[in-house]
Amino acid sequence: MSEVMVPEATEPGVDDEATNDAAWARWLRTPAAIRARTGRLLEFGVAGRLPHFVVRPERLDAVADRVAAVTRRAYPDLDIPVHGRFTHFDVGGVARVAELDAALAATGLDPVDKARAKIDLVVVSVLLDAGAGPAWKYVENGVSYARSEGLAVASLRMFMAGGVSSGPARPLGARPPAGSGPARGPSPGDASRPPAAPPAGTASGDSARARALRARRGPGRCGQPAARPHEP
Repeated sequence: MSEVMVPEATEPGVDDEATNDAAWARWLRTPAAIRARTGRLLEFGVAGRLPHFVVRPERLDAVADRVAAVTRRAYPDLDIPVHGRFTHFDVGGVARVAELDAALAATGLDPVDKARAKIDLVVVSVLLDAGAGPAWKYVENGVSYARSEGLAVASLRMFMAGGVSSGPARPLGARPPAGSGPARGPSPGDASRPPAAPPAGTASGDSARARALRARRGPGRCGQPAARPHEP
């Protein structure tokens, strides 16, 4: 195998001695920064300087061969579906993303605020998804969805029910519309407002994530645990 090529760890104008926080922040948001910092980690791994991992470049060809074999076994025609959160939302052939788009269109938000709402959804959904375990599931219209797909559907339904809403001006999203000021917290008058309609499904699994979904959706709207997952 050829020598592992490590990209430069610095970007012109920004180096390890830089003290300009704004310059570092701008640079860290670029693909160049990702390549540079992951390149530095690769460099450390090859040199045996990582405490928890060992990088063995001579094994890379064997790993690549195995990945290719597994991929061809699962997808012989190499028509591999895109793996992403929005693909998870439509699991089971249900056009939930189209439903979300219709709901966003009904709010009258401009394209920028619609994009912000989708970012709010994806961030919340992905953060709820770490280590779901084999027992957690979400049941929608009698169909069970587990793991990432189940959590995607559950978080989408929670989102569309106003579970992360910043207030009446922004029923779908955690941030107020652009130009309307910062998001506010709950006010005493919020208690008198009727709760948002519950999602059409139930969450099962006695995990922190199931409890979070129940807390946002209100009591009595989720099923009891079907089994105890492996995470606390």
